[in-house]
Order: sequence, then C-alpha cells, then structure tokens
Amino acid sequence: MSNCSSENSRPAAAKALASWGRVNGWRCAAAHSRRPTAESLASLVEAAVAAGRFVDVLQRWRAAELHAAAGRTILALGLRVEAPRAELVHRAAAQAVDREGARVATEELFARLFALGASLVGELLLEEGLSARYQGLDAERDLAANAREVLGLDLWPLTRRLAAYLARYPLGPGAALQERVVRHFEAERPVLALRLGKALHALRRSLREVVG
Repeated sequence: MSNCSSENSRPAAAKALASWGRVNGWRCAAAHSRRPTAESLASLVEAAVAAGRFVDVLQRWRAAELHAAAGRTILALGLRVEAPRAELVHRAAAQAVDREGARVATEELFARLFALGASLVGELLLEEGLSARYQGLDAERDLAANAREVLGLDLWPLTRRLAAYLARYPLGPGAALQERVVRHFEAERPVLALRLGKALHALRRSLREVVG
C-alpha cells in the first residue's frame, strides 16, 4: 500500500478522518495508473465532462449508491431509522457500535478503517485509469470523494465486528491497535473491492448512456 496522502473526504466521514489523520494511498501512485482507452472509465468521464453531462451523472450515481449502501448497512446491523439517508444511518450505526462496549472510541475505529478504505478506493480508481486528477486535484472530476462516501456506509458492519472483537479481547499493554484494524480490514477487503467494482461498473454504464 502506498505511503502518500490525500486530504479529501465527504462530510459524513470528515470528523472521523480529522480525528485519525490523513488518508493514505493515491497521489504518489498516479504515475502507475493505466493509460485511458476509448472504453476506459477515465475516457468516459472526460467525454461526459466535455458534453456538460458529468455532474448530473455523478450526482445521480452518488445518490443511488448511497441509497444502496445505506440499505445494506441498515439490514446488516438491524438499524431502525426514519429513512435510509446517509446521515441517519451513520448516526444509528455509530450508536450500535458504541453498544459493543469496546474500550476504543467508535470514532477512532471507524476513522482507522476509513483511512484503509480510502486507500482501496484510490487503488481501484488507478486501475481504471483514473489518476490524481480524478481523486481530488480537479473538483469537477472528483470520483474518489464520492466513492469514499459510499464506502464509509459499507464500513459500519466491519466497524461493529471490530468493536465486538476488542470488547471480548481487550488490548494489553503495548498491544498495537492498528494491527487488529488492518487484520480485520484485510479480511473484508475482497468484499469491499467487489462492491466498489460493481459501483464503478454502474457509473460506466450511466456514462455510456449519455456520451453514446
């Protein structure tokens, strides 16, 4: 995993990121992204931007993916919320994690997992040919911030499992919390990567519809 850093995040995760630090994993890897082809996500984004359609497509994609992620988290955690809105799900999920009784603050657990998830987002976007320009350097094309926001909702079930583990097996003197966090994240990484891949495929399909 890369050792470089990023500062961009969506509001839902901003507080958590601020409490843990800077996100690792995408800017210095930009040179290793694939060269865009006619059918690459990067090329489709550029075509949609040129046609003045990208912002609309991105907003609709973000809304649909957030709704889907909220539904998954509600189901996984058995949450009771008034509506599947991101802010409500984040709040209810954090309370569910609190109830596990871990000695580490829920905010810190989520922030550490989110930082690892942000790195995964960067890696997947680079594989799609989407370099730093699409990951915060150009606000109009910032797919990374939107993908991180979706991923943040999907991280809550993992956060609760980690909290339950730490409640059952408290950290001893000198024990490394990050080691436990990474171990849990890596176990879930294939599932998270698959979901992100499906989300990016849905974006590609939407972009093809508007650019032909």
